[in-house]
Amino acid sequence: MEFHLIELPKLPKELRKDCSDIELWAKFINAEKKEEFDMLAQKNQYIETAYERLQAISLDKEKRLEYEAREKALLDYNQTILEAEKRGEERGKERGEERLNNLYAFLIQDKRFDDLERSTKDKDFRKQLMLTYGL
Repeated sequence: MEFHLIELPKLPKELRKDCSDIELWAKFINAEKKEEFDMLAQKNQYIETAYERLQAISLDKEKRLEYEAREKALLDYNQTILEAEKRGEERGKERGEERLNNLYAFLIQDKRFDDLERSTKDKDFRKQLMLTYGL
């Protein structure tokens, strides 16, 4: 994955013959006149597709509203997933702590102090103990 930082105001005014796709996209983003969009669309098929979609969205109010609704739905969905993941992580953390506390309580109650110490260092042994105690 590559990241490119392009300062749009510093783009050269004239389009070079050997300019890269990144420079074409930067010019497309920075374009203000229809002629600029048309010229860039002729140079790159992906820019042409983007320009066609931009025109469709710009001309038709209903399509623009559909586009905005779709974008809002995607943002809402992503936020919902993020919040659900955070809640799930918190619940998992709480349950894990509860299981450990219960295991340690059982080991102390059974006076298995050596196993208690070992369980703090040996993950496989701790899992075996949790199965033993039904945790």
